[in-house]
Amino acid sequence: MNSRKLSKEQLGRLHLYEEQLKSAAVNGEYDAAKLVMSDLQPYLRQLQDETRLQKNKALLFEAAMNSGFLDVAISGFIGVRGKTEKRTKIYLQATALLAICYIRKGDFKSADSLISFVVSHKKNIKSEERRRLFVRKVVNRFEEECALYSLRNTHGDYVAPEDVQNKAGELLLVFSEDDLFDQLGRNAPKETISLLLKIDGMARKQLLPAEIKYLPEPQSIENNCYVGKTLFSSVKRVIWRSLCDKNSEVYKVWHDGGIKLLLNKYSIGFAITQALVSNAINVSHLAVITTALVIRFGIDVYCDRYKPEDIMVD
Repeated sequence: MNSRKLSKEQLGRLHLYEEQLKSAAVNGEYDAAKLVMSDLQPYLRQLQDETRLQKNKALLFEAAMNSGFLDVAISGFIGVRGKTEKRTKIYLQATALLAICYIRKGDFKSADSLISFVVSHKKNIKSEERRRLFVRKVVNRFEEECALYSLRNTHGDYVAPEDVQNKAGELLLVFSEDDLFDQLGRNAPKETISLLLKIDGMARKQLLPAEIKYLPEPQSIENNCYVGKTLFSSVKRVIWRSLCDKNSEVYKVWHDGGIKLLLNKYSIGFAITQALVSNAINVSHLAVITTALVIRFGIDVYCDRYKPEDIMVD
């Protein structure tokens, strides 16, 4: 990149727009991402840096993916891959995100070869430490996406949103944190474990013996607590904004009145239930146990620990 083509002020503005685009991508704000991209375009054209352009386009299409515009995202990621070299980090990122699009559509045949490519081309990440982190992070992400897919269009006994928090409170009186994760895993759809094992098997085939230690032991994947933690982590992509967006009712009540007022308003249980149902996830025990765990963590801890992240390491 020839940054001398931009003034110090222009570079500062460019970096600001790129941070805004990254935030929009993670939060699934496609309309906002398109506006930021239009602001970025003049600077990127002036730089004539194709790699940087494709990096930002990948973020734009990640925003589309997280907003539910999967066909737009798929077309976009295919385009980014066509404009970048296979040995680059950007190509790897676009491939991983393309695989996630297909997982969300339930097209595992298309996703399989992409997942294998991502894990087998980990050396696109030059640093050994970052490569190790990448393997863990990308495999965990694929597991979470598969777990989330397994929950869609599933049904359980109906629990009214206003009753979810009461039932969650009852669980908190008798169960520890690990017990709650164990209960969540015990009630997981059968498809969840089979998909987690599939991702683990695919990853192991692409790793050297010394690298397999980056992954959990296969028997751990069938452990109820492990499955429960994976499910709980996966639903952050559905519920996080409802709880943690500074403009959300839950967040405002939490910071205005604390946990006592929040519990009295049934805000957590209602927000979680509504977010799950709006994403075709109608599993009552999931709503109840997730609500219990969020209450046990506290809003601040949950929002910090489970904030959705970019798939790539810095």
